Amino acid sequence: MTPVYRYDEQRNNVAIATNSFKLLLKASGSPKLEQWLDSSGGKPAFHVAYPASWKSRPVAKPVPGKSAVDILLARGNELAGYVRVKATGVRRTEELLTAHVAGGRLGEKAVELRIALFARGGLVFALSTISVEKSENPVLWMRSKRAYEIALKTVRPSDHEVTRG
Repeated sequence: MTPVYRYDEQRNNVAIATNSFKLLLKASGSPKLEQWLDSSGGKPAFHVAYPASWKSRPVAKPVPGKSAVDILLARGNELAGYVRVKATGVRRTEELLTAHVAGGRLGEKAVELRIALFARGGLVFALSTISVEKSENPVLWMRSKRAYEIALKTVRPSDHEVTRG
């Protein structure tokens, strides 16, 4: 939801992205239209939610002291949306360290890149996404942006992972 003071700036960025109304066996059970699933990373251990229409998988070759999960939206064999959530280190404060949105190219395709680095629950998280540009496919752009926002809102250390000092 956009605050009133940002409405003029954001009024053309509204879209509703839904995939299906069918029941999903692993869905969160939330009364929301959009069902979320939970994924978890290795060591350091963390949890993150993502849209039920997407898939998640742990990153195959983690670096010692870091763990990561890829969240993917596929159309057949084609990658339609991508979010990576990575956890590392220990930080005692909760804060947004940096966030960026930029355009770029992936092969011949124009893409939008979103990156955030922030501390939460004693860990430092890096969150990134690659999506189509809004002008190319507004619905797919919104689905990718929403998956990024869900991950940004919900990523957290596992309860047993971080000892608070």
